Amino acid sequence: ADYAALATGWGGEELDVWVTSGVDPDAARAIGRPPQGRGLLGAVVHQGRSIRAADLRAHPLFEGFPAGHPPMASFVGVPVMWGDRIFGTLYVARRPGADELSDEDQMMVEMLAERAGIAIESARQTEVSARERRRLELLTAATASETDFIDLAETTPFRPETTDGECAV
Repeated sequence: ADYAALATGWGGEELDVWVTSGVDPDAARAIGRPPQGRGLLGAVVHQGRSIRAADLRAHPLFEGFPAGHPPMASFVGVPVMWGDRIFGTLYVARRPGADELSDEDQMMVEMLAERAGIAIESARQTEVSARERRRLELLTAATASETDFIDLAETTPFRPETTDGECAV
């Protein structure tokens, strides 16, 4: 493939984290905002299935390239998922005039997307665990500092009183 992209962080209609290959930094800046999950890329995520096109420009779901975008033709887009949860897409494409991406290419991209889903979910779980561990450490420290200020020998037990001043317990 001449181009590849992994887009994750599916937030409703937006793919908000992009890792790309084949587009130099100057071209990426000229393109501006990355695709937002409509057209062909959106179909991959919304339908939850791979889409391969001999020429993505001729595909009925193709919505065009933004200004400055390099031309692409043969295309394979695959959902990135963990279990039943789809949270992005992995796609590869070739320049116009290059050989068409094959069934074998599609299988390879599907395997890569599966592994990317596992890796991303593993990283997410590690981050959640670390955040929870920090929260528990802060709560433990806060609880320890609170008990340092309380001298239990100087405290008076709480005793609810009746209306006549007598202890109700």
